[in-house]
Amino acid sequence: MKNTLAFKLIVILALCLSKYANASCFSDDSFLTLDYGLYWYGSAGNCQKAEPGEQNSFYDPNNPTIILFHGWQFGNVSSNERTTFNAMDSDGPDIDTAAIWRVKGWNIGIMYWTQFADELEVADAEAKIWASNGPQGMRWLSADGNYRSNGLPQSIGDEFTREIIDNMADFSGPNFRLSGHSLGSQLALLVSLNLHDSLIPRELQPQRVALLDPFSTNNGKSYLGGDWVGERMRDIAVDLKSRDVVIEAYRSSAVASTIFIGDSNDALLDEAAYTELRPWYFNALQIGEKHSAAIWHYFWSFDFDTPRVLFSNSRAISASSSDDAVRDRMNSNRSLQHFSGMFSESPNDDVMRLIRR
Repeated sequence: MKNTLAFKLIVILALCLSKYANASCFSDDSFLTLDYGLYWYGSAGNCQKAEPGEQNSFYDPNNPTIILFHGWQFGNVSSNERTTFNAMDSDGPDIDTAAIWRVKGWNIGIMYWTQFADELEVADAEAKIWASNGPQGMRWLSADGNYRSNGLPQSIGDEFTREIIDNMADFSGPNFRLSGHSLGSQLALLVSLNLHDSLIPRELQPQRVALLDPFSTNNGKSYLGGDWVGERMRDIAVDLKSRDVVIEAYRSSAVASTIFIGDSNDALLDEAAYTELRPWYFNALQIGEKHSAAIWHYFWSFDFDTPRVLFSNSRAISASSSDDAVRDRMNSNRSLQHFSGMFSESPNDDVMRLIRR
């Protein structure tokens, strides 16, 4: 029992990304009522909520597009904090990684479910991704400290699929990519599959999914008919690959290696173009900082050439890799591991080495 409690405390420390700053588009009382869904980002932390049929300053339907799904948010409602694209908000450098993408002509957004994801037990937040009848239903947390049950009649996965279809009905851009951090990696996979199963224009069916330090809890779930969440994630990854969707995955911490709670899900990583990041500019006890580094490392890497591979003429994988390059690496029998540049925050000096899966 003591060991179990210790591991739970470690995971709470690691997964609770409590250092997110308030983006300039949110008011101090924005968590008193339910606010969720897609926000498009400009530079300098500016953002605007997507509303069906309304023009958005930071969205052009003709541009390539990436959307991030965040993870567990325990404690963030009481502190009025949300995920942002500034690395400094999660102990990285003062780099606005949204600006990098905007300069290169991309729409960049975050799909917020903060008030649903603010649960003491990570498994209670996780359940809402897949089903509306999980341990805590679809309750949401208000800034007044009370949970309310009048939020959604359906799961977050289903709701966010609808959000994308309703808000991007006019999308005709050349590339559509979904990314997910921690629990959000589950959403990135699930929503991608839902979109591919929907009768919508092909442009709105994601061609690429990025899993950023993905996390899922152990053990079978009654709301999944006894399946582990990790099993569902693997099945979806295999299905998406059969539809020519490319999948990349990056590990930056040990949060999924906690045997009592986290599912390492190595079989999922084997389905992806997988890179093991080593953010050694954080010390061994800074698990949460390493966990959140996967977000800003990935988005910041879009500003640089893909990393070199040791003793090879090939290149590693990063946000700036082409879909074809990710596909080639995804289908190879080698994964990538940080070899040098581990003590530098910038992805610009990263060198990777090939290791057998």
